[in-house]
Amino acid sequence: MKNPDGSVSGRLLLWSSALKAFRERPVLGWGAENFDYGFDKYYNPQFYRGGINETWSDRAHNWFLDFLVMGGALGLAFYLAIFYMYRSGAREKRKPHKAQFCLWRIICGIFNF
Repeated sequence: MKNPDGSVSGRLLLWSSALKAFRERPVLGWGAENFDYGFDKYYNPQFYRGGINETWSDRAHNWFLDFLVMGGALGLAFYLAIFYMYRSGAREKRKPHKAQFCLWRIICGIFNF
């Protein structure tokens, strides 16, 4: 894909590297704030073409891919569980049991840290 400033093609290359990094460590990911290790390992030399795009990145510029790479499928599942719990509690218009809610917050926090 060609565009004048290279931002679209740069993002597509970045996302491609992110997916390759996720495939290597799909369950637990690379760890919090370690996106750059996966990016470096699967760096695509086409980033260098024309000198338009950055050759280093610490984020995928896509929160879904960020969580997949850094937390793996398990981390993403726990992150999405937070929103599911909130939404299901709001839909039922009742307050969730405090102990249950606190336990889920602790578990989700541990896996997302």
